[in-house]
Parts: sequence; C-alpha cells; structure tokens
Amino acid sequence: MAPTYSVGDRLLVDRLVFEWRDPRRWEVVVFRGPDGIAYVKRVVGLPRETVQIVDGGVEINGERIAGPTARYEPAGRHGNQHPHRLAEDEFFVLGDNSPASNDSRHWPDPAVKRSALIGKPVWNRR
Repeated sequence: MAPTYSVGDRLLVDRLVFEWRDPRRWEVVVFRGPDGIAYVKRVVGLPRETVQIVDGGVEINGERIAGPTARYEPAGRHGNQHPHRLAEDEFFVLGDNSPASNDSRHWPDPAVKRSALIGKPVWNRR
C-alpha cells in the first residue's frame, strides 16, 4: 500500500466500523486474504458490481472510474483482465503500489468476502 502505508507500520484498526456499514469505494480496509494473512488494501469493487482492469484503468459495470491511483496493471501484465462479477457479500480490492501489490488481480478467486473484513485503519505509526 505504499506510499499510503509501508511494511512495518503499526496500525490501530477500528474493528467495529463494518458492523454498522459496508466499506465504501476507495476506502482502505484490513482483511484476511485467501492465504490467511492480514492485508491492507483499497476497496474498488462493491457488491453486485462487475469489475475489470482495462488499459491500466478500473472499469465498474463497463464504465471507467477515476481513483486515487492513476494506473493499475492487469495481473501478469499481459493485456486486460477478465471481468469479475461480485456477489452480494463480496468486494474487489487493489493496492496503491500497483506493480508490487498482491491483491484481487492475482488471487484465483479475486473477491474478498465480507466475513473476511477485519476493520478500517484509523491511526498509523511509522
């Protein structure tokens, strides 16, 4: 998530915020990834949306959207990413450091289930 967060940063995480509401697009969340490791990534795709990386940009339901990071590379850096339809309890996440980020683009199942959410970082100590 560099430059937003760096390896070794200590985060205070609000574990209750998503008990009351869903994450919002571009919000940073902490969750358990498919390998059981806690990740810090940015929510891009929301439930029931179709997400695709096309020519370095994010498309939601076929429309390109602007975000805090100018460019996202497709997984494998070859061509465009296939569209992925999210279920009612799923999110698509991307890291801010696109070339080095292990995120939804690289996992066999790119969706992060709501049940995997841990919370939202609210304080960072470097």
